[in-house]
Amino acid sequence: MTFKERLEELLNRIDVQDTRQDISERVFFKWRMQAQWLLAQHLGEYHPYTMEFESTVKGEDKYAFLREIAAGQGILEALLQDYESRHIDIEESGRALDSEIRDS
Repeated sequence: MTFKERLEELLNRIDVQDTRQDISERVFFKWRMQAQWLLAQHLGEYHPYTMEFESTVKGEDKYAFLREIAAGQGILEALLQDYESRHIDIEESGRALDSEIRDS
């Protein structure tokens, strides 16, 4: 699976528009860990996207899971847009080619 396909899969896995759903801790932390791994693997631990995701999506309050998932999806969506518009290059096998987002 390519970086883009994996990113899209994480973006679409949980529908945050359905506020009636009860997100279990297992589902939340599985999604969070997979997203964190993808970011760290392809961008690095200290890339702005990785750091913002980690500081925003903490999972400290079970009642905030949907809100944190929505925020995390916003970060992942911004990354996807930057990737598709070629503001950031991702090396499929590992780290981003640029350590920071390039200016357009």
